[in-house]
Amino acid sequence: MAEDQAPEDTGNWTDIRLKHFVDHLEATQVVTGTVIKIIKDQKEKTDQIKHVLPMLTMDELLKGGVQSNSECYQLFKILDQLESGELEIPAKNGKNKAPKIEEDGKQTKKRKRPMVFKIFNDPIHGNMQLHPVCQKIVDTPQFQRLRFIKQIGMVYFVFPGAAHNRFEHSLGVCHLAGQFARTLQQSHPYLGITDTDILCVEIAGLCQDLGRGPFSRIYMKHFLPAVDASKKYHKPSAKMFEHLLEENEDVRTCLQDYGISDVDLLFVKEQISATAPTGSTAWPYRGRPAHKSYLYEIVNNKRNGIDVYKWDYMARDCHHFGIKNNFDHERYMKFARVIEVDGEMQICMRDKEIGNMYNMFYTHYTLDKRAYKHKVSSGMEIMVVQALVKANEHVKYQGKDNKMCSLAECYEDMTAYTLLTDNVLFKILDTPVDANNPAKDLVDAQDIVRRIFKRKPYTCVHESLPKDPKHRKNLKESDIQEAIQKNLDQSIHTDKSEIIVKLVTMDFGMKEENPVERLKVYAKHNPYNGGHLKMSDASVIGVPQNFSEFVVRVYSTDRDEVKCENIRIAAKKYFEVLFKEKST
Repeated sequence: MAEDQAPEDTGNWTDIRLKHFVDHLEATQVVTGTVIKIIKDQKEKTDQIKHVLPMLTMDELLKGGVQSNSECYQLFKILDQLESGELEIPAKNGKNKAPKIEEDGKQTKKRKRPMVFKIFNDPIHGNMQLHPVCQKIVDTPQFQRLRFIKQIGMVYFVFPGAAHNRFEHSLGVCHLAGQFARTLQQSHPYLGITDTDILCVEIAGLCQDLGRGPFSRIYMKHFLPAVDASKKYHKPSAKMFEHLLEENEDVRTCLQDYGISDVDLLFVKEQISATAPTGSTAWPYRGRPAHKSYLYEIVNNKRNGIDVYKWDYMARDCHHFGIKNNFDHERYMKFARVIEVDGEMQICMRDKEIGNMYNMFYTHYTLDKRAYKHKVSSGMEIMVVQALVKANEHVKYQGKDNKMCSLAECYEDMTAYTLLTDNVLFKILDTPVDANNPAKDLVDAQDIVRRIFKRKPYTCVHESLPKDPKHRKNLKESDIQEAIQKNLDQSIHTDKSEIIVKLVTMDFGMKEENPVERLKVYAKHNPYNGGHLKMSDASVIGVPQNFSEFVVRVYSTDRDEVKCENIRIAAKKYFEVLFKEKST
């Protein structure tokens, strides 16, 4: 290569000509002559800086005659600035290297900032590093609203230590997503997992809960269907992510600076809104090709439900509930392998680790039974839903183009949805009531909220024994309510509206199905072939036969002891006939 001929431009700072680098060091005099001499001595061996980098370490520099650590650090600072794009070394003709051009012809902006990670001290995962792009996303109103949405909704009224929010859970998911992706990158170098892949997975983990409504699951799962049961509702996290990018130009700039393309953003949104496998051979995604299908299993795994999202909320919730978590996600990551199974690259687990997986799903069931579906918190949830339904048309949030949205309409308007948090109960109380023409629904909603804050929940007067899901098929809450009404002692006046029936399901995470049977495993002696492990092969003992159960709960809105006892006796008699339960 001729002296003044520039090497082929790849858009990589490590391709800088060594001569130009030395000229820059001599001109700026930011490093000592000894450091420059060490680098000059390499000019006869190589023409590019990337071939010299392995010997530009602290040990090698000190061995080469550098007198102090500070002299080394001056050089390291320059290398960091080159890598981050803060510093560019001009070629001999004075022109900087041309920016890298993507396949679609669009110019990729070069990163102009150093890679400085934020450190968060987390009670679950310890010190967590957050990529600068993720930090930019965190520092937006759309993400900060998660500080004001309780992770476990009204369960906080039963477990006072469980005051954590969706905010810290999202940081934890981001951390685990990056940790798991890097583990796969290191253990499977041939897969070609790039740093951009990892960053996209981290962003997806961070933004998985952007679409959570007030009190987490209550808004989406109970309130919206109560307003309009004809529609299906899904967490609008991908839609909120798009809104976040539209409203925060600095986030888009930061994404571009770190090389995140439109295809990468599509990959992020596909992970957030992952769909369950359909059995079709056609690859359903455009963000990443089929040979990287395993990346879609890290954050939101629709194949078997084993993902970092679940790992964080189980570890975090157990910690704050004071319930032991028996699942070790660190061990799972160490044993995970990516293997082609049924024509797709899937994350597989070592066969001997099946017991650890049952621990994970049993922990999910334990949290369901002891905390998430606690009869008192469930009663409080009923009250919240009633209050939201009654206040729906009376409490408004300002949305796009200054449109005033009802509580239900906020679901379609991300500007209004950004304002909608657990604070909605206080907003209901603060909404003025027309003294001359008071709206009954609003007055009733405010009464319910006041009762919540006085912690006077609806009373669970009776609960059935756990039942097999096959018995639930033809059961309707309204039918049970009517049957109990007919069995009441009519001498004690009880209105039908004072009786509330709830069918409550608790499971391993995939309804009646065994989720572990969806997991593909490999053997120690054959780590390149994954397959299905039958439940009977996993263990003779310790494996449950059923993976879902339900109970029927009967609540009284009136806490009067006489009324509650009347409803309890009527419900008990009806359950004896319905389920053939023995009297206790």
